[in-house]
Amino acid sequence: MNVLHHLGVCHACISPGTRNSPLIYAFTEKLRITCFSLVDERCSAFFGLGLAKSTHRPTVLISTSGTAPANFYPAVIEASLSRVPLIILSADRPNYLVGTGSNQTIDQQNLYGNHVRYFTDVSLPINKFDFSSRFSSNRIELVDTSNSFANSRRYDFVNGFEVNVKPLSTLYLALKKCECKGIIITGSSAEYSDGNQADQETDLAFPNMPYGLSKLTETLYARQLANNYNLPTRIARVYIPFGAWDAPNKLIPSVINNLKENKSIDLSTCEQKRDFIYINDLIKAYESLLNDFNRGPIFDIFNICSGNAIRIKDLLLMIASGLNSSHDLLKFGGRQMRAGEALVSYGSNRKAIDILDWKPRNLREVISKYLQNI
Repeated sequence: MNVLHHLGVCHACISPGTRNSPLIYAFTEKLRITCFSLVDERCSAFFGLGLAKSTHRPTVLISTSGTAPANFYPAVIEASLSRVPLIILSADRPNYLVGTGSNQTIDQQNLYGNHVRYFTDVSLPINKFDFSSRFSSNRIELVDTSNSFANSRRYDFVNGFEVNVKPLSTLYLALKKCECKGIIITGSSAEYSDGNQADQETDLAFPNMPYGLSKLTETLYARQLANNYNLPTRIARVYIPFGAWDAPNKLIPSVINNLKENKSIDLSTCEQKRDFIYINDLIKAYESLLNDFNRGPIFDIFNICSGNAIRIKDLLLMIASGLNSSHDLLKFGGRQMRAGEALVSYGSNRKAIDILDWKPRNLREVISKYLQNI
């Protein structure tokens, strides 16, 4: 999108769909290109053709997969014969689904024949980045994050789509019918790209784990549905929660249980820096989100986090001290750090503080409170 903007593109005509959600998000997020939403692809194409003729600049046409881009064909032919520039971006299904009878799947290769000057198939990211090797592992190990399975390469993206994304359309329709006041969807810090700076809600997200891809797809689809049904929606991008009723196999409960039994525990070097949020503060954040539906925006995203990156090693040493346990029980370096794991992950909570009037407590304070109640 940035490249198109720098090359002089000023307008984009978007026909809504699910599989083109990343394109819609990219074009509407930064507001650098004026976007028009037109449900019917044929109308969208001729509207875009008119824009291109009047402005003497290329117009971008965006559609979902299947037969949707075929509806651009009449306008493409006219553009070709009248030498008016159009740029067409369409979603597509994976090549392995073509010819299988899968829903909304056609062979889009050279769809417009010799009526276009250039055609390319970007293909799946897996072919370029080798996700198959990055996201596959047969090892089961204790890792130093809040949700070892979700943040690992073993996460089943297809199943994640079925759980996180597919039900949303039914959910929004049902909640709209019963006059629901709004929806809060739990997102994830895994939606963001890796980096050493605090994640901002305005950041372009390029997750490097399949769970993050699944949750980002959920966010993009929720945004589309929120606008379609005019149903206020808030995405709570939650970082690493801890507290009562935590799963016993997660890092903090595992360490606490071992320390209480005076048992040693093998860990990685734990040099990673993470953002931990106490469960009671998380609950208060959700209460604040419930009160935010009347503020105005149909859709908004908030980081729910402490806003600070603490080295995991320092956190575990703090816990050991709070339990009066020997630090020697924590065997740092006893395990290898998971391949591909980000060294730093934390968010900015400034937006949540300013708009929601919510603020998490100091980590040392809540760790002390947590240890007193276990």
